Amino acid sequence: MSVLPTSTPERQGIPSAAVAALLDELSTVTPAVHSIVIVRHGHVVTRAGWAPYRPDRPHAMYSVSKSFTATAIGMLVDDGLLDLDARVLDLFADSAPEHPASNLRQVTVRHLLTMSIGSEEPMMRGLDEHPERAWMQTFLASPFTEEPGAVFQYNSGATFALSAIVQKVTGQRTLDFLRPRLLDPLSITDADWQQSPEGIDVGGWGLSIDADAMARFGELYLRGGVWQGERLLSQEWVDQATSTQISTAHWDKIDSQQGYGFQFWRARHGYRADGAYGQVVVVLPEQDAVVAITAGVADTQRMFDAIWAHLLPAFDTTAEPVELPVLSLPRPDGAPVTDRLVRVRLESNSLGVTEVTVADEGLVVDGVPVPGASDGWVDAELPLPAPLAARLHMGISDDGRGEPHPVGVAAAWTSPATLEVRMWWTAGPFGSTLTIDTTAGTARVAYSFTDGNLTPATVTATVEEPPA
Repeated sequence: MSVLPTSTPERQGIPSAAVAALLDELSTVTPAVHSIVIVRHGHVVTRAGWAPYRPDRPHAMYSVSKSFTATAIGMLVDDGLLDLDARVLDLFADSAPEHPASNLRQVTVRHLLTMSIGSEEPMMRGLDEHPERAWMQTFLASPFTEEPGAVFQYNSGATFALSAIVQKVTGQRTLDFLRPRLLDPLSITDADWQQSPEGIDVGGWGLSIDADAMARFGELYLRGGVWQGERLLSQEWVDQATSTQISTAHWDKIDSQQGYGFQFWRARHGYRADGAYGQVVVVLPEQDAVVAITAGVADTQRMFDAIWAHLLPAFDTTAEPVELPVLSLPRPDGAPVTDRLVRVRLESNSLGVTEVTVADEGLVVDGVPVPGASDGWVDAELPLPAPLAARLHMGISDDGRGEPHPVGVAAAWTSPATLEVRMWWTAGPFGSTLTIDTTAGTARVAYSFTDGNLTPATVTATVEEPPA
């Protein structure tokens, strides 16, 4: 549960009809919005998840992580332990190239914060090419082709360097440094952060928290760094971090053209922490509001447009209260799985599933019972498919699959010969669908995104009926 007090939307000056319209609009953004928390005047007025997702379950943050890393830097600056104009090479002389380029010599902490280091080379490319190098060595070996401070070039390597600075200065992981200073005061207890092989929190991505925690983080910044009477960040830092430090007018979407601060994006009506696939913490100072969303969407701009269209004009207006919709991601539509009992053995596939059984008790996936999967979303744990493990930067085991992850499962016979099993991996933005054609003896694996290695594929399925 959120540690912020709760209220109806109407009591905080928001018609529930506007919230309902926003939720309806977000339900059309594809592939899926997962959860939302809306805070007004310090009160949670909306807290909802599209089943099987929930706002109190950890979710991959992607680049929302950057704003947390910057917060750790702000605390070091507030403590007098770090200067924004300190040169990065002075902090990491032991990791520097033998002959550093002149542009690299000029890069400061401030340039890291504003994504203006003069290099747009993705650090991950260097890591793939030189896996033997320490990550900081790989970052500093990037081509720094532009003068630092001249142009905004989005680069997650810059945020990794910020996390490395936190660890260099404090002797602690960024997560451990933030725990007593930020996470504990905000009652964020389930945070986790992926690390480099050297044990440095990756900074630019890899943080996992829930939507409730995201909303509280936004509320801290909305209150100028004060949380329930305790100052955690200076007002000066909050002002700098959330105001335009460098132009992003050349960026593609309108809400990403409003400028960039210290690892925060400006927006048309405020500012935001922003991560891939629709993880956002939108702070609206003039409206005294925060909107936190987790998602797995292809176009984040559609979410912003929905907020501006439905929520923004409704602040401090009145209307007849309405009941908010019950939210759920679409489930397979058809007959209950127990209408036909089968055992299906699958050829090797990217989903990693080898056997699906429907017995009298219900659906079983690779030995994991999922009873009631035809009645609604059912929580289970299954090994994360290798393509999704790679997308989430999770380890892959010897059998080619990721570690067990929470997954919401729903299933139905969509035709007499077709069994559809839909799965949403609720620790992240991805879904998968397994469609078994018992007549053709095939199984098709598809994902909620079709880019990169998440491509649909059909494999052979051996059907036994009834199951032995």
